[in-house]
Amino acid sequence: MLSWIRRKPPQHKGRLTPEFDRVYHYHIRKTAGSSLNAAFLSAFAGKRVTVKALAGAPKHRIAGEIGPAVGWYERLIKSGSFAYALHIRRSIH
Repeated sequence: MLSWIRRKPPQHKGRLTPEFDRVYHYHIRKTAGSSLNAAFLSAFAGKRVTVKALAGAPKHRIAGEIGPAVGWYERLIKSGSFAYALHIRRSIH
């Protein structure tokens, strides 16, 4: 489903679609979030980018063809400085 993003970035004047310019994924455990993160990270930042690589990057930010991918860095997320952002909620058990 996301392969079109990787091959040919959409032409919507800096937006992913006419309506949306970024994706924010708030991952709640046991909801297939890891698979979603892998798909979005590969589409936005490249096939070799993983959550582990994002966690080790400065400011948890990796530049991509469509825009930056950001993880857990609240200031960047709140300012909207991303094309894809993720937040993984810790277990409440």
